[in-house]
Amino acid sequence: MLMLYAVGNLEMKVSPAYRIAATILHGFDEYRSRFKQITRDARRRFAEAAWRDAQQASAARINLYDEKVGDTLSRLKRSFENDELTHCENWREAKQHYAQLIDQRLDYELAETYFNSLFCSIFHHRHIRNDWMFVYSSRTHAAHRSDIELTRRRRVEGDWHAALAWALKEASLDTCYDDLARDAEMGSEFLNAHLPEALRDASDAQIELLNSVFYRNKGAYLVGRLSGGDVQVPLVLPIVHDETQGDVRGVRLDTVIIEPVEISIIFSFTRVYFQVDVPVPREFVGYLQELMPDKPEGELYAAIGFFKHGKTEFFRALNQHIAKRQDRFIIAPGVRGMVMAVFVLPSYRTVFKIIKIASILPRR
Repeated sequence: MLMLYAVGNLEMKVSPAYRIAATILHGFDEYRSRFKQITRDARRRFAEAAWRDAQQASAARINLYDEKVGDTLSRLKRSFENDELTHCENWREAKQHYAQLIDQRLDYELAETYFNSLFCSIFHHRHIRNDWMFVYSSRTHAAHRSDIELTRRRRVEGDWHAALAWALKEASLDTCYDDLARDAEMGSEFLNAHLPEALRDASDAQIELLNSVFYRNKGAYLVGRLSGGDVQVPLVLPIVHDETQGDVRGVRLDTVIIEPVEISIIFSFTRVYFQVDVPVPREFVGYLQELMPDKPEGELYAAIGFFKHGKTEFFRALNQHIAKRQDRFIIAPGVRGMVMAVFVLPSYRTVFKIIKIASILPRR
């Protein structure tokens, strides 16, 4: 019986469905490896003020997803007959194998989206069903919470100057501050003047920051929160190169941001994606959402570079919303355009647009 089980298990692993799943996961691993490599080099680019390199890296990382999906698609087409690739039942089984293969991964949700991208590439965005792809996640929570510590923290103990100096000095920037004491003084003066009194004077006040530094354009951002006295406020410390110093590559604290609305704008989907090392994507986004509870998960995933999965989260949230509501989509009020059809769901804070392939120009 043991021999029969082993043979059956081997047959399962060489089945077309299993090989499809394994091929997609291999492509995903290549994508993640290169994505992390580009992202982690942001620290060097900032330290050296290599702004042209930073622009090129940002573009390369944006293009990387489609490039790797294209490579994986080519590999699938070389390895399988068309009938095997376009048989939906093979994808039902492939999805089951894939879910098992990624079960213990810390980036399982990104892996699911990668699988979806390959399915949609094969079927040209038809047959969108949870039977064959991850319309909904294979699980609502990770198989286990990681033991990775995402943040560093320090008690204030009445000395905001020392707390700010620690926050700036302990950041992994690979470069020196032009005047750390000046920056800490400026930051502490701002906090003493603008923090709620209950937090500012709390005996249990502490500063907490994500270990990972957020890089974008010419800035590095330290992101976290201040808490104490049953009060909590988000905190962002933007660091920039002091370009007034000529060739001296010192950096300085640009400002201190504690307003939730301003921080939400920094993480807006209209901005360039951050380059930030993300050890555990779902836990990392969960922390950011604690700082910005009104910001949808999809926007936060997109803000840190996982824009494809951001779309997945948006699609899932919209589906869940529609399932709970009775209202229908309506044409948006206003003058209708010739290029796009614009419509809204009254209970949802999103405007939807469809670009018309062929517009009928008005007769003169």
